[in-house]
Amino acid sequence: MPRNGSGVYSPPTGTYGVPNTVISSPAYDTFVNDIGAEITNSMNVQGSAPMLAPLNMGAFRIINAASPVAATDVVIKSYADAVVSPGFIMAYATDSSAPTGWLICNGASLSTTTYANLFAAIGYAYGGSGANFNIPDFRGCFLRGFDDGRGLDFQGSRLPGTFQASYIVNHFHAVVDPSHAHGVNDPSHAHVVSQSPHAHLISDPGHAHTVPNSTIGVGTNIQPGSGFNINASTTTSTNATGITGTSAINANVAVNGAFTGIGINAAVTGLAVGNVSTGTVNFAGNETTVQNYPVLWCIKF
Repeated sequence: MPRNGSGVYSPPTGTYGVPNTVISSPAYDTFVNDIGAEITNSMNVQGSAPMLAPLNMGAFRIINAASPVAATDVVIKSYADAVVSPGFIMAYATDSSAPTGWLICNGASLSTTTYANLFAAIGYAYGGSGANFNIPDFRGCFLRGFDDGRGLDFQGSRLPGTFQASYIVNHFHAVVDPSHAHGVNDPSHAHVVSQSPHAHLISDPGHAHTVPNSTIGVGTNIQPGSGFNINASTTTSTNATGITGTSAINANVAVNGAFTGIGINAAVTGLAVGNVSTGTVNFAGNETTVQNYPVLWCIKF
């Protein structure tokens, strides 16, 4: 018969021996067969046969197990602690609670005795004193690798627990200015002519004026409107006095223009050059960041 719910074996009914009575072979065979079946179903301590069904430990521990070797071996606690020891940080894909054996990195104060293993790993690096220590508060933060003297962290090889605020590295923005023209705004104006006082000179090359003797006598005054002309360059030279008025003189007479003190002043008032628009773009925001997803940072205790 099978074992009961507590695993206790009892021989089949009618198989017990009776004093001074011959043992019945059927009863004996039933007993022996039942014991054999139960032995077969029992765990082989030599490990020569595999389990045929899940092993129910009934909430009891398996103790004194060796460290695992194969991928299917049972992992003991000391081995698991060595692989994922207290103080490990993990990103958990939820926003509610940490998995078993882990705590949310929210800066909470913990007991140094209740969480002795975690305290041994991080101490007071993230705050606390005496009987309490703080776990890190990584909410809303990116985690950065320890610089360890490499020089990428401009604040140096900062120790764990050292917070760094937001920074923007020195840089410049190139201005792209497409082809354009500057408009000139020139209001109405006038050019003023400035002319200093001057005189026009008469240039009359050397020559002689002659009057025929039969026409006019010596010393005769020739009045305007008399109808007499003075002809240039005749062969007879007769002097006449008192030549006045507007009678025509046909004798290479030229008037030189004035070249002194004449200037044109340019208008220089009210000249403006239009503004150039460079298309400034404003990137508004409250933080400098990269594309990201939020996760729940957790710490092993």
